Amino acid sequence: MRLAGERRAFAAAVLGAMFLVQLVSVLMDVGDIPTIAKTTGYGLGFFALVAGYRLARPLALAVLAVNVALAVLAMLGGGLDEMAMVFLGAHVVAMLALLGKDDLAYIRIVGERRAIGAIVLAFYGLAYLVLGYMVGGGMGPALWALAAVYGAAFFALVAGYFWARWFGVGVLLFGIIQGAIGLWQMGPEPVVIFMAASHAIAALALWGAAMAVPYDGQTGWREKFHMDDSAVQRLGRSVIRAGVSLPMVLLYAFAPKPEGMLLGALAVVLATGGLVALVRMRTWGVLALGAAGVTLLVATGEQTAMGTGLDAASLLGGAVLVSVVVPFARAIAGHLRAPARAV
Repeated sequence: MRLAGERRAFAAAVLGAMFLVQLVSVLMDVGDIPTIAKTTGYGLGFFALVAGYRLARPLALAVLAVNVALAVLAMLGGGLDEMAMVFLGAHVVAMLALLGKDDLAYIRIVGERRAIGAIVLAFYGLAYLVLGYMVGGGMGPALWALAAVYGAAFFALVAGYFWARWFGVGVLLFGIIQGAIGLWQMGPEPVVIFMAASHAIAALALWGAAMAVPYDGQTGWREKFHMDDSAVQRLGRSVIRAGVSLPMVLLYAFAPKPEGMLLGALAVVLATGGLVALVRMRTWGVLALGAAGVTLLVATGEQTAMGTGLDAASLLGGAVLVSVVVPFARAIAGHLRAPARAV
């Protein structure tokens, strides 16, 4: 059903964000019983909605309505400020988004695994967004770019796009790589272990043939684009690799550096445009992603030659982007040789 997935994703984003905000208050020992109750309600509403339980929409609507009512009662005595307006607006729009029919069917275990992957993506999207505002300065845009990637992966996963599982796994693998680098540089710090473990758990939750059923396992998009199993596997590997490398491209482009801004911007345009074209089955998307990898490798080489040190993450990101072309190399070579055989 058109826009049903997007409406569900928006409502889930509001519930998930409020759950994480309330959870922080509880974990900081400032949460009283009403706060704990709100946290539980938001969490149950989010989990049920993303998992696809039969009573998910009534539960989510009830949670949103109760919190709107409590907020209105609180405002009667304290007035209406900007944060209260944002709170009310988000909740009301989320309630409107849940009205009408939905096309998400519950699949045993698959729904719970989707919810685990979605909450991890939502958590890091919100964390990078807040961290960007807290840090500010030169690193702010880079952190906001990471938040956008995690947010896009979350939205696509909940909306049910056929390519969402692949992209989500790729973004989560990026987080695992970040955690591994952190363990190597900082040792077994609790924050680093949490980052690596949470990304690994979410990636495993989205992995496997069972999780493909509501996403790339659907027959509709395969028939639309005339995709056989081999073509689907090639596309999946390429989208995963693009999901791994896109955050690395964004970090390189938006992190403060003395030179290389032009090449970084070009790599971002090629990578994002190539990924969009790839999931829309445009051949030039593969070539754009490969070109983005080459651009990032060249930019990293120039930066290293200037004596700023080797950026291992950018080097890895460029190599992974170039490897996106590998699954399609035989098909591209065959297409290029076809005119010669015809002659």
